[in-house]
Amino acid sequence: TVCMAADTGAALTGLRVDGGVALSDELLQYQADLCGIAVQRPRDVETTALGAAIAAGLGAGVWSSIADIPSSGDDIERTFEPAICEEERTARCASWQKAVESSFGWARE
Repeated sequence: TVCMAADTGAALTGLRVDGGVALSDELLQYQADLCGIAVQRPRDVETTALGAAIAAGLGAGVWSSIADIPSSGDDIERTFEPAICEEERTARCASWQKAVESSFGWARE
């Protein structure tokens, strides 16, 4: 979430997920815990194709702006809320960062 906030200049307040992996309750709870934000899973997790169709429709002039597109995908099946304290979140993120850094140099050029 830190990188997304840095890129957008806005704090991330929630995350909507899609695709097959969004069916994993354990993964979504883990994301909510580590990010410290609510993670929402829609009733229909196969919304990637919808995004592609919307992009194509905008490009083809079916709609002139995102505001013209009928609402879809707003039916949230479940919301995962953070369930760990800030101290635990900080410790887990530090452990993850250490694991990532230890992998640097593994790939050969």
